[in-house]
Amino acid sequence: MLSGALPAFTLIELLVTVAIIAVLASLLLTALSSAQRKGRETVCLNQVRQISIGYLTAVTDGDPDKMGGESVYGWFLENHGAAGKGFICPSTRPDPKQAAAFGSTFTPWRQTVESWMSKRYNYTEMRAGPVRSGSYGVNDWLLGGLDWRPEEFAQNIGMMPQRGFRRESEIQKASATPVYGDSSWSMVRPNAGDPSPQYPGSFEGWENISSYVIPRHGLPPREFPKEPWPANKRFPGFINVGFFDGHAEGVKLDNLWFLQWHRDYPADPRGRIR
Repeated sequence: MLSGALPAFTLIELLVTVAIIAVLASLLLTALSSAQRKGRETVCLNQVRQISIGYLTAVTDGDPDKMGGESVYGWFLENHGAAGKGFICPSTRPDPKQAAAFGSTFTPWRQTVESWMSKRYNYTEMRAGPVRSGSYGVNDWLLGGLDWRPEEFAQNIGMMPQRGFRRESEIQKASATPVYGDSSWSMVRPNAGDPSPQYPGSFEGWENISSYVIPRHGLPPREFPKEPWPANKRFPGFINVGFFDGHAEGVKLDNLWFLQWHRDYPADPRGRIR
């Protein structure tokens, strides 16, 4: 026969136990979310590296005095934004219903191949060609050979003859010359002295650095308010970039202005300096 009743938890003890379990669960979910985010960043970095190496292989196989020649053109047309080629960053979510348009920090761009056709192809027939999609943009200054650009796009050449890399020997620092990187558009031309976008993730055209200034990595996914970013406040996050020497690394958004985007890039770009 029992000599007395078994001891029971008091209400306060139960509440404390529940609170401790809730805190531990919150810590576990935070750690799991962080691990998942870092896993996506690693996959993205490897994809950017492989894509950049693919481009570099095409450059090596082609004419070193013609950076945008037939070898590069063939690789670009076959791979850039094509399905199954690793162009979708796992931190972005494709929208099958999205029309061909610019992307965003967490949405891939979509583009028809008509923009890339050489005049040696029937340009009119390609207007209804396949739609490509991707999370990475090529440094368009590396596609310096204008021979494969369609005549219809001649008005978009702009500063290409002055700043585009026409031959491999014009690249002064391969380890700082970007090939591909996280971007909200497929082909981008950053310039020395480009002003800061209004806010992180703000797309302000493909002929400036804004397509690359997207906080895709390094912090929990969120869109930033569409309002002017304080000039004395650093941009958050980073993007993954593949370089002309074959390596890839994460680059903080404020440091993008100091990469060697185009020919004769100045040591002091006079852009977003902190």
